[in-house]
Amino acid sequence: MVHFSTSYLHPKKQMMKHPLPTLFLSLFLSLNAIGSDQNVVSEHLNQTLDQAGRKRWDAKAEADRDYRAAVASTFQFANRIDVYLLDFSMGKDEKYKAKEEEAVFRIQPYLHAETKILNTFQVPPKDIPTWCEAVKRLLVSPKEGGQAFCHFPIHGIRIYAEDRLLFETSICWACHNYFFTYDDQANWESITADAKDLKKLLDTFMPVPEAEIQRFHRKKNTR
Repeated sequence: MVHFSTSYLHPKKQMMKHPLPTLFLSLFLSLNAIGSDQNVVSEHLNQTLDQAGRKRWDAKAEADRDYRAAVASTFQFANRIDVYLLDFSMGKDEKYKAKEEEAVFRIQPYLHAETKILNTFQVPPKDIPTWCEAVKRLLVSPKEGGQAFCHFPIHGIRIYAEDRLLFETSICWACHNYFFTYDDQANWESITADAKDLKKLLDTFMPVPEAEIQRFHRKKNTR
């Protein structure tokens, strides 16, 4: 009896012997290589954008500080400073809502927001340089500060050269922030340790009444 080789009769079967594992392995290695490449690309993109974002933020912070310094330099012409005790609730407390004839203070970052002026103090002319220097330290401080995402204005300040308003802001000591109006918009800025001289002046010449402190704590505890 003559025996024929199966490989001779079926050459294609011999060539296709166990082709699937090899194919899957090749596919796996290819996908793995693609995945690794994608991870490298993704990591590079994230790193590039993070660095660009930090650089942009640092440049903006420096530009904003320079702008505040320029405003502070105009204080040399100041001849009037008004200091205010403000309603921290901004009229949300119905009892403190400003009547039509009562003076109010605009809270610039909040659209159309204003609050009632509870008391006013005009700085004596001889003390104006001291106040200007204290406000300047607040504006140009290079120190880091932390602020909360809220604002309960208790003190307000306006600095004038004759009838021209050089600077105004409201201050929240609880949230550690104040607003600054740039050429295009008003932003919140952090209060730093360099504001201690201004805080001392305000506590001396426009102290917050105990009744207002207690009202603030009651409101804060019911939020």
